[in-house]
Amino acid sequence: MPAAPPTAATVTSSALAAFLLSPASQPLISAFLGQECTVSDAAALTGVSVNTTSKRVQRLLALGFLVHGQGTRRAGRQVPTYHSAAASYFIPYDLAPTIRRRPSRKN
Repeated sequence: MPAAPPTAATVTSSALAAFLLSPASQPLISAFLGQECTVSDAAALTGVSVNTTSKRVQRLLALGFLVHGQGTRRAGRQVPTYHSAAASYFIPYDLAPTIRRRPSRKN
């Protein structure tokens, strides 16, 4: 049985912070947060092609968000699985990209 990931991790990379805060990344993040998932399963959950999901998984591995899981057997072959390195993430304010606010409307 794999060791449980740390409860929380502090993000130290601006690239990882930007990825985690991107609304487009949320479905992929959810697929791996706190659970093991294959690339093809994540692609099916997110509605993105397996090729694109694979490239994003490789990027998340390089950024330290994902780690290799135990894998699973399908059709007699070992298929790699991945999961988040922590159960939750804290992003310091100074790493968060600038948030653009809409000007307030005057009535």
